[in-house]
Amino acid sequence: MFKRAPAHELGKRSLSDVVVGNWYYGFKCGHCKTLVPVFDDRSGGTQKISVFGGALEAVCPFCKGAQVYLPQQLEQFQFAGPRNRTQTSDPKLRSEVTDSSEDGTTARKQPFKQGRRYCIFCEREPPKIKMSGEHQFGDWLEELFPRDDTTRHTLIVADHPNGSVNDRPTVTRFDRQGHSGSIKLSVVCTQCNNEWMSTKVEEPAKPILKPLILGVTCGLDGDMQSIVATWAAKTVMVSEQSRETRSVIFQSERTWLKEHLTPPMGWSIWIGSYGGTEWRDLTCFMHPATMDVPAIGDQRPAKHNFEFTILGLGKLAIVIINTSAPHLHGKFSIPRLRQIWPIVDDRVTWPTDYIATDADLWQLTSYPIDFMRKTQDPSP
Repeated sequence: MFKRAPAHELGKRSLSDVVVGNWYYGFKCGHCKTLVPVFDDRSGGTQKISVFGGALEAVCPFCKGAQVYLPQQLEQFQFAGPRNRTQTSDPKLRSEVTDSSEDGTTARKQPFKQGRRYCIFCEREPPKIKMSGEHQFGDWLEELFPRDDTTRHTLIVADHPNGSVNDRPTVTRFDRQGHSGSIKLSVVCTQCNNEWMSTKVEEPAKPILKPLILGVTCGLDGDMQSIVATWAAKTVMVSEQSRETRSVIFQSERTWLKEHLTPPMGWSIWIGSYGGTEWRDLTCFMHPATMDVPAIGDQRPAKHNFEFTILGLGKLAIVIINTSAPHLHGKFSIPRLRQIWPIVDDRVTWPTDYIATDADLWQLTSYPIDFMRKTQDPSP
């Protein structure tokens, strides 16, 4: 079941040994949402467990989806069988989870309306929750970036033919109606949107981001850097859903941000003053990809995510790099920009000494390719 355990080895579990009704420690699959048993819970749910170590890359035995999980995501549960009526070859694991009508026949589930999906943060689904349209950029930014019915925006996407960062990307520009600040994505629930995303992410970031966007002289202490970094990470997680088939961020990363209100492990964020015109009106450049790490010893090859994003807001430029590959954590650097996550300086003064130009940001769009060429061998 487990492809790779960088911090410690975990033995494979046979599905024939898993019994519906027994207690286990394990993870919730980020794809099919089934709770996957990893360890036996001999306490019957009465004793907690603490796990230390690095991230685990696991393959769900039910849907075969691969994902990286953090030790903090280990759950204690009573196994109820595969989710959504999934049938397995083992009779012990067959779970008839169906919706029945009064006459005993199976009732058809009400189909979702277009755009009505599970919440990418809390993972709950309608009809238990109501989906909400989340702005790609917070709607409070409209006062700084006014728009009208004639406004258009340009979407620039770097895609890899096979999804791997090892392949040469193709860059496509899309001219679309409307201001980028008015884009809404129906990917979060009303509760997440109106509660923690609003009160604990957008509202704390608003008074800090405003002077940065306007170029007002100020300074950012450690707490302020953390708030801006969390806002940037949330914006990236929502923005990449505009092209869901190309989204690479793992569910474990979105769950981490919701529960800890900080960027997940493997995220690095920089800010810099910007003096150009092409990136100032709520611009978002995203370069998502996956990364194939060759097999080491008797382990299987591993697949990790890699994403490079540039956000342009007035006189503020933000660069975000996120990857689940542990051997790349801490290896990135963006010259002349100030790193705010992980925090390295107690205070960042604004405006920064260097003012980035349009040419500087366009040159940065090639950073992922340049970085991979320098590293060449992606193995640890």
